[in-house]
Amino acid sequence: MTAERWQLLPPLSDEEYQALKADIAAQGVLVPVVIDEDTGEVIEGHHRLRAWTELRAAGVKVPDYPKQVVRFANDDDRVAFVLAANLFRRHLTREQRAEVVARLRAEGWSLRHIGEVVGVDDKTVRNDLAEIAEKSAIKLPERVERKGGGPTFTTPAPNHLRRLSP
Repeated sequence: MTAERWQLLPPLSDEEYQALKADIAAQGVLVPVVIDEDTGEVIEGHHRLRAWTELRAAGVKVPDYPKQVVRFANDDDRVAFVLAANLFRRHLTREQRAEVVARLRAEGWSLRHIGEVVGVDDKTVRNDLAEIAEKSAIKLPERVERKGGGPTFTTPAPNHLRRLSP
């Protein structure tokens, strides 16, 4: 897996990205890029880092970007951090939010946990999953149980979820 696995939300539109890049050219990176202490992977700040790198390559004088090094207990903590840092800053469409919800469900997250992290109720999580399943013919597991730290699906969840992976 690559560091992009932590890029959980949809990419910025070209317009959003160009606005971010222009802001970084004018002011530098203001919000630190979060680096995983154990792996060195970028956990949060992919778009800022890309814009900064492109500006530097083009000869634009921008100061070094701020970094925050964080230690996480596990991948679920990394995912929760990324979502907490981004969901309320980014304005996701209903469809984009549904894709995030489906991805978390495919990773074995409970409906309750998804709702808590995404900031919606269980009914909204269920509706998002139904919408994704209907539009893409995905059959998500109805119930997920965690045993020994890993998810166990009570209904088969074969490779039909590849589209949701980074």
